[in-house]
Amino acid sequence: MTKRHLAALRRFYYINKQSCILIGGVLGAGALWSATALAFSAIDEDQVAETRAFVAAAEVRGDAAAEDSLTGIVQSATPFQAGSVDGGRVVRLLAQIGDRVAAGTPLAVLDGTGAALRVKQAQGELDRAAAIAAERATAAARAAELVPTGTVSEAERSAIEAEARAATGALRAARAGLGLAQDAAGQRIVRAPGSGVVAGRNIEVGGVAAPGQILFVIEGGGGRQILAAVPQKLADRVKPGNRVRYSSETGAGEAEVIGVSPRVEDGGVVPVRLAIRSGQPMPGAIVRLTMTVESSGAGVVRVPATAVQVQRNGSRFVYRIGSEGRIVRVPVTLIALTGSDARVTAALPLGARVVEAGGAFVRHGQRVLIAKPGT
Repeated sequence: MTKRHLAALRRFYYINKQSCILIGGVLGAGALWSATALAFSAIDEDQVAETRAFVAAAEVRGDAAAEDSLTGIVQSATPFQAGSVDGGRVVRLLAQIGDRVAAGTPLAVLDGTGAALRVKQAQGELDRAAAIAAERATAAARAAELVPTGTVSEAERSAIEAEARAATGALRAARAGLGLAQDAAGQRIVRAPGSGVVAGRNIEVGGVAAPGQILFVIEGGGGRQILAAVPQKLADRVKPGNRVRYSSETGAGEAEVIGVSPRVEDGGVVPVRLAIRSGQPMPGAIVRLTMTVESSGAGVVRVPATAVQVQRNGSRFVYRIGSEGRIVRVPVTLIALTGSDARVTAALPLGARVVEAGGAFVRHGQRVLIAKPGT
């Protein structure tokens, strides 16, 4: 806007203001605003476009590779798991996380009161079944002796022998039941199924273990792997074969993605497994991962999130700063927000400058000046 136009606008405002006073306020603020708007509309659009505004600028960056830092835990590729079939209350813990144990080493002792009671009940059932089986066998033998005398018929003898056979079957079942109860009682002591380092413990003294619950995880020898939780927004770009750098207190190395879970866990994360290709971190070690993932598609670039403007119809755009500082509106499609960046698809070459701040105060075709930090 030139000085001549500004002076004309001031005179127009002053005349209208005096008119409002002279006619006793008949013209309200709305009328004054309308008149002022008419004065603005009388100014040439090209003249307004030639006015300049200060803006902050940023360069369009590529999205061909993006780094994200994650945290993972080192595990054995084939860990051992120890638990109890029937469960029970833990009365003693004999191993701590980090302990090296051999196969068969006692890890915990569970309360055996319930198991002892079940053994006693099974023994009682066995005794009763044995007594019945003996009684039915004696009756079958006696019936066989009385058939020739006519005291017992063939039909009666067949029925008595069938009862004896059924009693013998019940005796076998009772013996098996006692064996199972005794085995369960023997599992009151939780033992290590293999040699390795205790990497996980899911119970404390006094806690009640559910039947079949895993109480200890033992990391054995062999390969190592890393289990990590990747944010869902990044998971679709993590593919088997991606290489990852990791570091821990015991060293650093490289790992490779070997599995991405299809499910999303609580917190919006996806479990990812990585095989360690170099380095020897200890099982249970916490490692920091630096993951480099490929772009999700062609034409994807990164611009500051503040550069993305939204129109009334919901479409988005950025202002690209062209030659001679003139800005051009470029439509974009927002993919995701990553920190202070916006990942977008747009017809923007790498290195192009866009309006990072001040875009709300300029318009398409206007010339802008790039403000320097601190000014």
